[in-house]
Amino acid sequence: MDLTSPSLEPVSAAQDELQRLCLCAGSGDLSCAICDSFDHLDVKIRRMARGDLIAHEQAYRSALLMVRYGLLATTKQLSGRRRQLVSLRQPGEVFCSINAFDQSFRTLALAPSDVIILKLETLSDATVTDYLFQLAHAELLNLSSRTVLLGRMTAAERVLSFLNELVEHQGETSGDSVQVDLAMTREDIADYLGLKAETVSRVLGRVRNTGLIVFDGPTHFSVPDPAALRGFDAMAV
Repeated sequence: MDLTSPSLEPVSAAQDELQRLCLCAGSGDLSCAICDSFDHLDVKIRRMARGDLIAHEQAYRSALLMVRYGLLATTKQLSGRRRQLVSLRQPGEVFCSINAFDQSFRTLALAPSDVIILKLETLSDATVTDYLFQLAHAELLNLSSRTVLLGRMTAAERVLSFLNELVEHQGETSGDSVQVDLAMTREDIADYLGLKAETVSRVLGRVRNTGLIVFDGPTHFSVPDPAALRGFDAMAV
């Protein structure tokens, strides 16, 4: 897809609104050159329905993508029609489209999503180099955590880690509890955690029985005490 395509809409939001979308903004740990430069960027937005793909086209090699809202996943197709969800792309997360370089990977929307597209050529070389280094560092940390999760964690530990990830990135605080919309199916979760869908459902049922999570329906749950969920011993389920 050409990044000048009319299907991509320009973003008219003010700089401070865009800055709030970026998880690294105001963290105090790293200065975000992208956030600092929002008012100078050529910014477009792509609206995606569940199942829509980001194409592996040349244009995406020279762009950064940021999830405005919704949920995206980078997937790897395996033999036997299997797949592995390699990473989730949460609201505010900035990333490069890996499938622009390797067509065995795909980036797709797991829920209706808005994706902001930032053209790198509108930034100075120094800004791009500095920010891409920070982005690569964050990706390495994420991949290290994923290696531990897939290689060493039990099924219960994986599911609890996933629930805490959702609470952190997708949760909305309501009083003392946190409300979470679950855009992913049990099959999506299984592909992300390297488990069978039946195992995911069984472990979720056990966690629900502890009272740590309360499902109001198949796509929404609440967490009465997020600290208790973070500190819960997976051996208990």
